[in-house]
Amino acid sequence: MDIVSSYKYLGLLLDCKLNWSECTGDLYRRGQRRVYFLRRLGSLNICKKLLQIFYQSVVASVPFSWCGVLGRQHEEE
Repeated sequence: MDIVSSYKYLGLLLDCKLNWSECTGDLYRRGQRRVYFLRRLGSLNICKKLLQIFYQSVVASVPFSWCGVLGRQHEEE
């Protein structure tokens, strides 16, 4: 069995020392890229309802999926 320094599991970056800095940095970068598109859509005068749908389906899905993976880990133990 090989030991690796980090492993990506369902979009969550796990470190061999359980250091969350790389994982939270990855989560932050993914969120920022998606917020950029939300801002671009807002500058195009898209209606607020569509912006809310975009936010809930694209932007908010990043941290919520991360929480789902962590919750699943606790269920398996």
